[in-house]
Amino acid sequence: KGAPDRMGSTLTVALFLGASLAAAWSRSGPRYAGCLAGLAFAVGLASEILGVHTGIPFSAYAYTDALQPQLAGVPIVIPLAWAMMAYPCLLAARALVSSRVLVGLVGGWLLAAWDLFLDPQMVGEGYWIWETPTPALPGIPGIPAVNFAGWLGVGMILYGWWALVERDRPRALRLTVVTAILAQAELNLGYTAIASPVKGNVGRKTAEVGQIVQAGQPLLAVIPLDTVWITANFKE
Repeated sequence: KGAPDRMGSTLTVALFLGASLAAAWSRSGPRYAGCLAGLAFAVGLASEILGVHTGIPFSAYAYTDALQPQLAGVPIVIPLAWAMMAYPCLLAARALVSSRVLVGLVGGWLLAAWDLFLDPQMVGEGYWIWETPTPALPGIPGIPAVNFAGWLGVGMILYGWWALVERDRPRALRLTVVTAILAQAELNLGYTAIASPVKGNVGRKTAEVGQIVQAGQPLLAVIPLDTVWITANFKE
């Protein structure tokens, strides 16, 4: 496979990751988006480095030189792909189940299902090589079945860890809502007071309690104390 294929794969991951971050950012804020993507990147990179050097948890394999740059034998684009899929799989899991335990299980299953689709294509592109590709799942030759179990396990670790990180978020969200309600109440209270632009005395008050007034109707006059003018007639 040539450079255009490698460039296309990298560009696809970059664009997908950008879209995933933008979606998480718009829905839950920049901190949420960055923390989830960062955690997925770290978990993905650690599991890939462990897998390349020990065969755990995906079975023994090695990356070729097709994808660059690499860190400890793992192309950087690989953990970026973990980060790009973290939010979509999390949303899909939450749409299917509600409890945190089941979200972790279904989220890991969704990541494994994604790899079920992706792995044969990437092996065909020559991006990595399996040392022992058997036993394989029916209909997916060349990919050891334990690889998908590894993806399921690492995915469950990722979303289980995220559940611990996120457990105080509902409480923080409630505090944010209460703070917003308090700010709105203070703003509404401010609408009940009329502030004068100058210091002075009130005169010619025409409004009474309970009276219905119209926009633009004069209600009172304020006589400034620092610019008092007196008009008088003196008899000689």
